[in-house]
Amino acid sequence: PHLIVDYPRYEKSLTGCETFISGEPSDATLTRFPDSRAEIRWALRAIGRLLDSGVEPEEIALTVTELERSAQMLAAECRETMP
Repeated sequence: PHLIVDYPRYEKSLTGCETFISGEPSDATLTRFPDSRAEIRWALRAIGRLLDSGVEPEEIALTVTELERSAQMLAAECRETMP
């Protein structure tokens, strides 16, 4: 939530930005979400796809800002999204 609050400050710079390249070229993309819950659901689906493709859970990391504030929502979404 803290990161979303200052989005208007950077919106003009990010508008139309389809690819983010840092260092070496990559296929990373900038994705906007209507809210934190949608972002969490997207991340959990991506994790599910990784697991389904054979990636070991120990090889997957998820970083979350202000975990203490988002822990309940993250846990609830995990229960609903992950098998």
